Order: sequence, then structure tokens, then C-alpha cells
Amino acid sequence: MTVLIPLQGVSAIDKSGGPFYSQEALNAYRRALKAAISPAIKLVELDAHINDESFALAAADLLMESLAAAPTETRLAHLL
Repeated sequence: MTVLIPLQGVSAIDKSGGPFYSQEALNAYRRALKAAISPAIKLVELDAHINDESFALAAADLLMESLAAAPTETRLAHLL
């Protein structure tokens, strides 16, 4: 399992220049997430906003990699 962390914001209104932008809040969120998540879970920090195309493409690539690595039975389980 992998968690992607967007370094430039996690909502439409917290983008740089937005009404709720706060670098301190973003840093606190990242620190709290890192402290709370299991060491067994891979964390990937991306220098992008959650609504950026680059973040969406990275998330899609990661999903495709995960699906390709999963056993066939796991990929087909939801169809049964």
C-alpha cells in the first residue's frame, strides 16, 4: 500500500494564493500523517497540488502498478 502526499495542498481552496492557503498547516498535516501511518505503508511526497494533473497522473500510474502486481484472484474478486 502506498499513500501519496501532495506537498502543495489538499483542497481547491488551500492552493497557494487561495483563501485558506497556509504552509504551516500543510506542514503540520504532513508531519501528523507521517507520525500516524504504519511504517509498512509507503509514503510518496509529490511536489504538486492534489488537483494538479501531475498528481492525478502519478496516482493513476501508482494504481496501475498496484493492479499489475496483484494476483489475478485479487483483481477479479470484486466480479464474483
